[in-house]
Formats: sequence, C-alpha cells, structure tokens
Amino acid sequence: VKTSLLYRESESFKTILTTDFKVRVDPLFFTFDNKSLYVSSNRNRDKSAIYTFDIAKAKERELIFENDQVDVSGLMYSRKRKVLTGVSYTVAKREMVFFDDWRKDIQNKLERQLPGYEVGITSFSKDEKKAVVVAFSDKSRGTYYSYDIGNNELKELAKISPWLNEDHMAEMKPINYTSRDELTISGYLTLPVGSTGKNLRVVVHPHGGPWARDTWGYNSEVQFLANRGYAVFQMNFRGSTGYGREFWESSFKQWGKTMQDDITDGVNWLIDQGIADPDKIAIYGASYGG
Repeated sequence: VKTSLLYRESESFKTILTTDFKVRVDPLFFTFDNKSLYVSSNRNRDKSAIYTFDIAKAKERELIFENDQVDVSGLMYSRKRKVLTGVSYTVAKREMVFFDDWRKDIQNKLERQLPGYEVGITSFSKDEKKAVVVAFSDKSRGTYYSYDIGNNELKELAKISPWLNEDHMAEMKPINYTSRDELTISGYLTLPVGSTGKNLRVVVHPHGGPWARDTWGYNSEVQFLANRGYAVFQMNFRGSTGYGREFWESSFKQWGKTMQDDITDGVNWLIDQGIADPDKIAIYGASYGG
C-alpha cells in the first residue's frame, strides 16, 4: 500500500512524493506565501513532527515542532496576521504549545473561565475579535460558546446532550503501566461514582482498529458501565497510533500475541493494585476490541 502526494498550480496534477504505508507525510495547509506546505511527517524519524515542506524538492525543510513522547499533528495559525500560533498533540490529554503571546493569552483566559474542561477554539471571525469555543470533559459531551475576545465574555450557544448531569458521571483517569517486555502502556481507568476504588468488578474495554487510540473525554459506553457499578479499563496497547512508528510497528504480526499480552498485563496490574476483583473481570469491545 502506497500513498502519493499530488500537486498542481494550474496544470494537471503531478505526483511529487510517494511513500509506503509506514511513512506519513500529511499536508496541513500552505505556507502564507503559498510556496511551501506545512506538514506532519514521520519520514526518516520515529514520531511525526511539524515541518515546512519544499514542494519543488519534495522534502521536509524546517523543523517547527516535535515531541519526544507522541506524534504531533495539530498546527494553529492566525489567518488575519499570517503567523503560526501554536501546536497541539495528545499525551494523556490534549496539550498545546504556543508560539504567539496573543493566542496563549486567549487560551489562559478561557481556561480560567472553564476550569476542568478541555477548551478549544473551532473558528475565529475574519477580524479575529470573536471566536467559537468548545469545552468538554470526561463528564460532559461539551458546550459551544461565542467568545468576545476584547471583552473576555463567553455566551453559551448550545450544550450537547444537556440532559446529562455531570454530577452523576464518573471520572476518567489517565494511567500507565509496564508490559512484561518493559514497554510503557498508557490508558484510562474509570471508576464508579462513590466507589472506594478497591476490589471492583471490572470491564476491560480495548479499542477497535487496532490502528487507533483511546483518548480522554466523554464516552457513553464507559459512563453506562460505570453507572452500573463497573470499573472500566481502556488501554492503548502496542499498535495504537499516536505514539510513533516503533510502537506502532511493534504490533506487526502480533495480533493475539504481544498485543494481547499488553491487555493481560494491564489486567494483572489492576489486580496487583487491589483495584480489580480477580474473579469478576469481563472483556468487551467492538471490531479489533471485540
């Protein structure tokens, strides 16, 4: 399986780069002079990073940002001022690094008004005086707001699933454990509201794909199971995406083998921690996770 990047100005499209399935060079958008691209690329490296990409030479040029733990694929910019404003990536939760004081200040003000939520801007007005903001959490599917930047004022536009009471929802906690061959496996543990966190009935919930990953946030299946009194264990076993090529490629020809060991090792970790009742553990999922 190969992927090709095609480009044209006015003539017919021509192929400027072809890569195999292990390599990703994902175009994000053109540079502000329209002469190059910004890309997220893992070519000749383990984890995807943000680069400028020379179209004529079909190669990465300037490294803009990298992270030594995970792939980086989110790049923010100001359309009005024609500058890059920051990057985003996901370790346990989404994280942002800003290149621009104006954008950083906006984020800080929003997070002070919406503590405990993951806050993002979905779009700016053309004059960048207003923005549409979304805020969600592990207990809320999210709320959209109109934000007046100059006055630092939020106005609610719409709440997703307003009938859900956040006080009744369970907390999703990021966790890490070590596999039998010394890989760090990340995941999430959701405990029933009001539980002691000890000797619980557990539902192990591997994600599908398997070339995908679980992330922090509201999950209706997880909340349903937690509401019924089960702890829910999600893990990003080897082969999960977002952690670099080496972690992903370590799953090749390992379905039902080391990938399954990662799940088993996580269950044993829950037992060792006293969280799981070893006689009351079930596994549930869909696609690869089923």
